[in-house]
Order: sequence, then C-alpha cells, then structure tokens
Amino acid sequence: MFVSRSFTKHENHLNQFSIHLLVFSVIISLASIATAHHNNLMENIIDFEPNCNTYRTCAQCKTNEPACNWSVEKQVCVKSNPAANTSVVVSCPRFKVSLIYDSIKVSILDKVKSFDNFIKKSNTIHCQLEDKHLNITHVSSNHTEFVCIHDRKLYQNYRWPIKYWSLVVNNNTSLKFNNPEDHYITSFDRDCHNITCATGYWETESYAYYCKWCLKKQNCTLTENNHMWPCHVRKLQKNTAHDKHLSSIAIQSPNFKIVSFDPLVGLSTGPVTINIVVKNNLYLSEDRSMKITVAGRPCIMDQSTSRHDETISCIIPAIDGPIYKEKGPVEITYSSASQNYHLKSTKIFSFVTPLVDASSSQNCGPMVGGVLLDIKGKYLNVTNDVQVLIDENITCTVVKLNSEQLSCVVGSSDVLMIANVQLFFNGRILDATNSNLSFKYMANPTIDEEQRFESIASGGVQLMVHGNFSCLKTWAMYVAYDGKLNVSFCRYKDNRVLICKTPYIDIPESFTSMELKHGFLGITDEKIVNLTSTNTSYTVFPNPVFTNFEVNENSLLIHGEFLNKGYRKKDLAVRIQGWSESLMVCNLVQENIECWIPEAIDVQTIVVNVGYYKEQILKLKFNPGRFILLTMTELLQGIIILGGVVIFIYVLLFIIRSMNSANSIELTEKSKIYYIY
Repeated sequence: MFVSRSFTKHENHLNQFSIHLLVFSVIISLASIATAHHNNLMENIIDFEPNCNTYRTCAQCKTNEPACNWSVEKQVCVKSNPAANTSVVVSCPRFKVSLIYDSIKVSILDKVKSFDNFIKKSNTIHCQLEDKHLNITHVSSNHTEFVCIHDRKLYQNYRWPIKYWSLVVNNNTSLKFNNPEDHYITSFDRDCHNITCATGYWETESYAYYCKWCLKKQNCTLTENNHMWPCHVRKLQKNTAHDKHLSSIAIQSPNFKIVSFDPLVGLSTGPVTINIVVKNNLYLSEDRSMKITVAGRPCIMDQSTSRHDETISCIIPAIDGPIYKEKGPVEITYSSASQNYHLKSTKIFSFVTPLVDASSSQNCGPMVGGVLLDIKGKYLNVTNDVQVLIDENITCTVVKLNSEQLSCVVGSSDVLMIANVQLFFNGRILDATNSNLSFKYMANPTIDEEQRFESIASGGVQLMVHGNFSCLKTWAMYVAYDGKLNVSFCRYKDNRVLICKTPYIDIPESFTSMELKHGFLGITDEKIVNLTSTNTSYTVFPNPVFTNFEVNENSLLIHGEFLNKGYRKKDLAVRIQGWSESLMVCNLVQENIECWIPEAIDVQTIVVNVGYYKEQILKLKFNPGRFILLTMTELLQGIIILGGVVIFIYVLLFIIRSMNSANSIELTEKSKIYYIY
C-alpha cells in the first residue's frame, strides 16, 4: 500500500539541511583520506631517498644529486639543504697521488671554487700515515700541490707492508680522494719501482679491503712470512686499521674475479672438464696452492695446463654415489702458510642428467641400415662422449648433436627384430627410465610385381607405386634413355605406397611409344637402395597435341592427337583463360577430351596443362551453323529493342500532344469569360 503526502515548509527546510550536512561530511571524509594517502606517499618517498652517509667520496655523492651533495668542510656526503651554511661543491676536484721513493706528492688537477677557498683558508695542512704525523715539505703557490716526507723508519714496527695515509686539513678533516686506492702506500725494504703488481679495493658492510699482490722480482715482493700480509683491512665506521689477522679473505674486487667458465652444465655422474677464466690469476697463484670446487664438488687441476694462466682447466671426477648438490658456484681458494684468499663466481654451474623423448621421427628401417635415427630430449650434448647402440652390439653412428636432438645413422642387422636403443654418456649407460627407445628392423625394400607405368615424354605424370618400402622416407624414380638416367623424386605416403612424378625425357617427337628401363632409389644417409623388377614396365608416349575445341551446351570438347595416352585425367588441368578455376575433366574418349563448364558462359579461349608439358592456349573452333544461329539471335534481339524504342517515342509524343491540347482549351474558356464581362 502506498501513501502519497507532501512536505510542509519546515519539513522541506529540514530535508535540505540534512542533504547539506551529508555532503559536508563526505567532503571532510575525502579530505582525511587524501591527507592520509599524501602522508603515506611522502613516507614512501622518504623511504626511497638515498642514504647519503653511505657515499664516501665526492664522486659517489655527486652521482646522487639533487638528493645528496658533498660537504667541503666536513668531507662527507650530506642531504641537500640550500638553507644550510655548510659549503658544498658544484663539481668534484680530481686528485693525482704520486709515490716517490721518500715522499708523497698530491696534486689537485681541477680548480673548484668552494674547495679552493677551503684549502686557502685552512689553518693547518699535514699528512697522516696511520697514527703518525708527517710534515709537508712543499706547498705550491696556488695551493694545488703538496709534498710530504715518506720516511720508512716511521713505520718499521708495523706488521702490514701497506699503510693508510691521508691529507689532513685543520687538524681533524681528512681529504677523501675519489679513488680510495690513493689512500694506500706500500713499503718495501729496497727500491722496487719496476715491480709488477695488481691491486684491488672493495667494501663490505663494516670493512674496507685493499690488497696488493706483486710478482717476484729481485726479492721485491709482499711476502706473508714474518706476518707481512698483502691486504690492509680497515673499519669503515671509525676509519681505523683492523689490527687482528684474518686467516681467510673473500675477494670481491673487480680486478680479481672469476670472469667466466665453460661449460655451464655438466653430466651429473662426471667426469666433466671445465675451463675457468680468472682475472689476474697469476698474481694470486704465485707461491700459493690452489683448490677448486664446482657446486661443492672438487675439481682437479689439469696438469697439461699452467696453473698461472688466465684460463685454467680442471676435471670433476666421476662418481658412483648419490648427488647431494645439483648446482652451485665455481670457487677457488689460494692458500699460503698464513692466509687464504677466496674467489666465488657469480654464475652457477649445474649438474644434469640427459632426458630422452621416447617418440622419435624414425623408429624403423630396413635390415641394410643407413637410415637416420633422430632422438629428441634435453641436455643431450652435456658431454661429447656420446654413443648409441641398438640391441647392445649394433652401432648407430652419431652425426649430429645438440642440447635437444641427437641424430645417428643406423647400422645393418642380419635379422628382423625390434631392438632396444641404448645411450651411453661418458661410457655410462643412461638409466632405462630416461630412455625408453626401440628400433624396428624390417625386411629390405621390394617393389610389387606386374605393375604397369605410363607417362608422356615431358613427364610430370603422377604414379602410385606399390611395394614394401621399409620405413625409408626419401625415394626417387629413374628412367634410362640414350645412356642417361632421368630422375624425379617421390613422396612417401606410407610403408606400402609411394607417390611419384615421372621424370622429363628428351625424346624426339617422331615416335609412337617405347618401353624404357626404370627403377626406384631408396636414399639413406649412408646407402642407396636400388629397386628394379623385370615384371614391371614403363611405357612413354608422345606429348599430346591440342588443336582446338568446340562448345556444345555445357560441355567442352577438345580435339587433337595423342590425347588419351600416357596420362590420366588427374594429370590434366583445363581452365577458361582469365579464370583461375580449373574445369573438371570428365572423360578421355578416343582422341577427344570432354569437360563440363558452367552454363551461360561464352568460352572463346582455354588453357590446357598436362604434367610438365608446356601450357597451351586453344581457340574456339569455327562453326558456320552456330555462327548463323548466333547471328539470327542477335539480329532478332536488335529488332525487338528497336521496336521498343519506337513505341516508347510514340507514347511520349502522344502524351505531349494531349497536354498541349488541354492547355489550348483552357485559354479559350478564359477568353470567353473576358468578353462576357
């Protein structure tokens, strides 16, 4: 039940007030949501801001502008704040540090205004070598070159031959060079300027590492005897030396690393030979033993290659037991009496087992062998030592090998059988659960007797050949004439039928027919099987000669010579010139070819093809009776059209005359009225 009522004046005002209140509440709610969303968005933006304190050089800091900038006075990376009084650099100065036998020379290569002012206004500048204060012996007039004494006697008691030094301004601010390696100097007990060394620097979360390995030359080397180690480790937070000896160091410098290794996968049961490229391997391997592991398994150094080369080879031995680790990095440990150095690859090596797809493209063939057996799968080329055996003693010779396909040529067998196919990798048979393959040896190919084959000289006639083709997929037929073999290829339909196109034979035109020797060739990867029979025949006939054609209602009759010899209607194609569709050949009757054509089509020219014989264009045969009939028909049609036009004109003139007469009568009546008035 519905009740109809109207609001009073006060009720209407109250209703409008409620609506306004509701709208206001919605606006307040949306504003609160937007504010909360904005705060969350700002928090996310803040979370993604870079931590400027982690950048330790001016060059690193400037790459994160505008969020970060380099403070000249504090020599630290800070968050950008235009309102702060701390001076910042617009661009970073470049330094060049030169170590001379008894001194250290620092050159400032770029003039950066803020940095230049900072240096010129500094109260003091000195060098700091670990905890030793070194005086500056020379300052250039433009404050771009500083020289400090490098006195070996000051740090003879240090255990590390590598020392950390810096240029200190105002007694407490150390200049940070863009290249951290410039802060390290190496002490030798004699002049070793020409010694060959390689250095590496890297940082972890808490420590900075600087290592320097030098090759032996005149006893100038950083030895680890008497606690003289080639690596200097510092605590990042306090920038102080880590005074405890580290027995093992994991090297993370790009100057010392495993660049690559090959292959990336190996047979799980082994053995696997792996080639490893190590950058600066010579510096690490000198006077140290090497231990290599691949995915946790030991890899024995190949004695035929030098352990000091950039590329080293090792062999992962074969195993008989279970595999506990299927993948992992390549790791190399260089060991001496007091310290070990460790490299780990970024890429992963995987141990795999080949997998075989039981379905192959060819699983049968003749007893003579020679067919190609294609085996599909995964990791099939995990090793180059791959063998395939059929029935345990028949070799299938591998001719193609990649990760997903193995192809081999099947050997011959003395008996008919279905035999297992076995795959061997590195001399070990693949588990039967991974390779359920078989091969069927069939009787050698034969051709059925009493077959009669016919063709024309130009060839291209389709033949259906019956026999036993023993799973051979590639066949050809040949016809011998005048000392030559004329060959064409066949299509394998099934094990009992071949579809062949007869070959072209260059025979003079003046002949009626002839019997020629012929045969069929089964082609394998190693052998050619020749099938011949004295009880089959091959007869060749002259090419057909087409003269003209005539049309009788909806049928088309082609005339000529040799029209029904050496081919069948499926070898014939007839089409109306200008049409793409072929007409179906209905009959080959004596010396004629009869085709059906659609009704109401005026056919004047046709195109005829038979096999490989050249295309022929035929004109319609002249027929006087048909010409007279067509002429009379066309004349009658013309008379009818002309009569229609005459009648139309007569009717039109009659209408016009009638209209003129009516107008004259109307004018006469009007005149009469005028005179009466």
